[in-house]
Amino acid sequence: MWYVFGFIVLVIVIAVMRSNRQRARYEEARREYYKNIDAHGMEAARSQCKHEFTQFGQTGIPGVVTMTTKWCRVCGADLGPAKLKESIFGNHWE
Repeated sequence: MWYVFGFIVLVIVIAVMRSNRQRARYEEARREYYKNIDAHGMEAARSQCKHEFTQFGQTGIPGVVTMTTKWCRVCGADLGPAKLKESIFGNHWE
């Protein structure tokens, strides 16, 4: 019985540590982006952004035509339409 409880706690601790590390990387990228804005201006900072943190959104008329788009979470740049990659392990957006 305690083995199950210990395993669940271990999984939760690992998930929290991974989430905190991801959040720290995102915040570091935001700080670097704002530092580049101050030094070089908005357009130059956006062109230097690595776009490693993306967000997916949908545009169009719901129920009729919907297109999935990709955005950079750091600089807000539109990265164009997202592509659905299909594999035997499951489909995911890129």
